[in-house]
Amino acid sequence: MTDRLRCAVPHCRRSKRADEAPVIIDGKPLALDEWICPTHWRPVRRDRRAVFAAAKRILRRKRTERAARLMIWLWQRCKREAIECAGGLQ
Repeated sequence: MTDRLRCAVPHCRRSKRADEAPVIIDGKPLALDEWICPTHWRPVRRDRRAVFAAAKRILRRKRTERAARLMIWLWQRCKREAIECAGGLQ
């Protein structure tokens, strides 16, 4: 694993320390190796961010593969919206 995580938005130079331990689901680690900086996270719709945060809480409690797939799916939607907003498409 790298020491730093770069923002998932292309051409953004922000990064953060990669110090979070991976979530273990059914004996397999779920690597959270992507991050969106606060500058690009803010334009993501508030309701989408809230649903993603709720999915993360569910994943912490239940640790099932279904919850992990839901969180990954929601993350992909948030990431796409952040990239589109950064590119001026929304």
